[in-house]
Amino acid sequence: MDTAVARGEKIKVLANEAFKSHKYSQAIDLYTQAIELNGQNAVYWANRAFAHTKLEEYGSAIQDATKAIEVDPRYSKGYYRRGAAYLSMGKFKEALKDFQQVKKICPNDPDATKKLKECEKAAMKLKFEEAIAVQHAERRSIADSIDFHSIEVEPQYTGARIEGDIITLNFVKKMLDDFKNQKFLHRRYAYQIVLQTREILRALPSLVDINVTNGNHFTVCGDVHGQGLSQSMNGINKFDVVPELVEAERTAEVAVFDGRNVAEDGVGYVLGFSGLWFFGLLFYDLLNIFELNGLPSEENPYLFNGDFVDRGSFSLEVILTLFAFICMSPSAIYLSRGNHESKSMNKIYGFEGEVKSKLSDAFVELFAEVFCFLPLAHVLNGKVFVVHGGLFSVDGVKLSDIRAIDRFCEPPEEGLMCELLWSDPQPTPGRGPSKRGVGLSFGKDVTKRFLEDNKLGSSEFTAIPVTLPYLLSTYWLFNTHLVLTDLLVRSHEVKDEGYEIEHDGKLITVFSAPNYCDQIWKRDIFGETKKIIEMARKNLEEVQITIENNGDFSEDLMKKEKEHKEVSNEAAASGGLEVFPRCKNLLVSHLIFADDLLICLKANDPIVEIVCKFSKSLLGYLVLKMGNKGAFIRFRAPDMKPNIVTFSAVPHPDVKPMAYANNFLQMFN
Repeated sequence: MDTAVARGEKIKVLANEAFKSHKYSQAIDLYTQAIELNGQNAVYWANRAFAHTKLEEYGSAIQDATKAIEVDPRYSKGYYRRGAAYLSMGKFKEALKDFQQVKKICPNDPDATKKLKECEKAAMKLKFEEAIAVQHAERRSIADSIDFHSIEVEPQYTGARIEGDIITLNFVKKMLDDFKNQKFLHRRYAYQIVLQTREILRALPSLVDINVTNGNHFTVCGDVHGQGLSQSMNGINKFDVVPELVEAERTAEVAVFDGRNVAEDGVGYVLGFSGLWFFGLLFYDLLNIFELNGLPSEENPYLFNGDFVDRGSFSLEVILTLFAFICMSPSAIYLSRGNHESKSMNKIYGFEGEVKSKLSDAFVELFAEVFCFLPLAHVLNGKVFVVHGGLFSVDGVKLSDIRAIDRFCEPPEEGLMCELLWSDPQPTPGRGPSKRGVGLSFGKDVTKRFLEDNKLGSSEFTAIPVTLPYLLSTYWLFNTHLVLTDLLVRSHEVKDEGYEIEHDGKLITVFSAPNYCDQIWKRDIFGETKKIIEMARKNLEEVQITIENNGDFSEDLMKKEKEHKEVSNEAAASGGLEVFPRCKNLLVSHLIFADDLLICLKANDPIVEIVCKFSKSLLGYLVLKMGNKGAFIRFRAPDMKPNIVTFSAVPHPDVKPMAYANNFLQMFN
């Protein structure tokens, strides 16, 4: 017995290290091994609960924390972990009880006192909102009280303008340019976009059938979570886009494009950009998808499969962009509702706070209403069923049952609508409890029966996952071909590669928010480097910055660093460049030197120090390899082959994720 206890402690130490390295799934596996050796250690259960929370598996977190409390009723962290999971689910009353117990066990703990007060505020606010709530049937639409035509646009406003009632591509492009520069859209035009979208969505059924004509394609994207727009750094004079590279990225399905052929002079082959004092045009996420795959149009239609908002700090810009494209051409873009298109999620995870900060309280209510008009699922050419979450707790659900759902409400906590938005696949057959605490988990037999019952799919096709060349990385991944005859496409879960194929090839999860919630981005590396550039211009003697980083530095990138070192030997000898490629997860993709510039890259796991000495100028591209990749799927009619394209995260302005989240949630993140 003592041997088992000792082994459990050793495994716990390994689990803790995995947790610190943000390897939460690995940590869960290790804590599970420790629990199997000694299930009477409350710490193991509470720690595993914490790891589940990091993966947003709040149902599993609650179960583990409850077990920790059963093992040791005086163990305060058991109540603490369970309370945090309840808060993340919006269950304030349950959370309040747990934090009251934490305070009772640890009366002098200031952290427990602070969290209890925040929880009490949230519970009181919820109670007040319930008291003043109006029955759905009696509620008057906020849209009826808005006349955007009467809102004056100030003369000093220089942003995008809608001329008349028609939203054009020129307007959308101008709006996107403004968003790139972190400018806001005037509320008159924001109202116009949201109100017009409301009318378009309201006319749609709960299940939308989409016909892709022969020879044409259709793109399905997963969660983007407000990680939306691109930003040019200040101080950039110009940039030149190499058309060949952009076109190759846009059209590449199986073609290989080597960026090194574009700019052999070394001026900069980062996405083919060059230019004096160019630091970087930073694309991130939503616009990055459009850069890779083209803007939405009738010839290039998209379906975004829910969870457009929350967590990321550009949710408003993302949703206005998607809505504007719908208004411009309803057949160019389709939207499915996700579990985050709801009041309860928006209140906790940031969208409500962001809208209040950037627009007004009235917009919060308007968006909540329009989200209730979003369809719940789509079917492509009678072959591919697309839904945000997953399938159902009972067999025999037909497409006609989904069409008949009255979706014009907040998502319920059970039933078909809830399960469409919340459920997840599981590797084992049958059904099981949801790791999230809402919906359920379903096996491959459930998927197979649903597709057969609804006669989805008729022809064989192959899926070819591929990675586009990005920045200096021109490494393409080709996976084994899969034969599919019918398909369920869903989102809702972050995946390391941006996608996962499960259930004997009948189910694909696609997730389009790479480096979800900035999992690896611990410091603003681009902001730090910009400071170096600014100091270089001022002819300072020496700058030292420290950058935290995580994860493994891949063999390919180390080879690339070696090539850089070999190329720059002569420059290094004369005070140019010295590279130590042992550094982890940090790629100096390209540097331009001037005269007596000296850059030393020194690695000391897990800290990387960059020391710059210079007299005239410095140009550096620093690219931090992120966490998970993102992906989207291109289908082409008539066979509807899924071509899965994965892409890496790109840097973005120094606005952290969850910046607008509820106060108590920020305390736990």
